[in-house]
Parts: sequence; C-alpha cells; structure tokens
Amino acid sequence: MDQLQVAANAPAALELSVPYVSQDAALIAARFDDGALTGRSLIWEVFEQDAVDPVRYGLCLVKADGEPEVRIPVMGLTPGRAYRYRFLDGVNSSPEGRFITAMQRDTHRAA
Repeated sequence: MDQLQVAANAPAALELSVPYVSQDAALIAARFDDGALTGRSLIWEVFEQDAVDPVRYGLCLVKADGEPEVRIPVMGLTPGRAYRYRFLDGVNSSPEGRFITAMQRDTHRAA
C-alpha cells in the first residue's frame, strides 16, 4: 500500500471535525494552525474504512479571511459505513479524521 507519510511540514490540522452526518452525506471540516496555508489549495480525500483508493476527492481553498479552515460537503456515501478522510498539500498528508454515516431508515412499515 502506497501511503503518504504525515511529515513535519504536512498540513497542520489544529482540529478535524464532522459537524454534519446523514445516511449518504457528511460535512468534513478542518481548521489549520499554519497561517501559511491561508489562500492555498489543498486536496481532500474520503476513503471507506479499509480502502486504499478514495471514494470521493477534490480540491478546496483554505479560507483567506479569519481562521484558516475548510468545510467540504461530501455526497453519495453509503449508509451505515465507516469512512476516514484527510487533506494533502500535494506531497504531505494531514492526520486522518473518521466518521460513520447514519444507518438507513426502514422505509417499510407493518400495517
């Protein structure tokens, strides 16, 4: 498995969080303690718990006003599944965050 190492000059996540989770979506968020990341683009990746390849990924811009942070809505996830996520500066990886999507509600009711 080709894993990126969390290096001393990796995106320094002060706080990783998932403020919203539903059956098929999540809002992943990170605040960074490195002002040098302000206004820079980062790659974000979401993986199923034990997967090597991401199920969702993209680019984001670290906010230039206020605290350096990102908030990414991730759609199309599987209900009741464990996921992990990270941010990359193109070379180095942040620590990983984790979340579990909500279980699918029973849509069939007995009469």
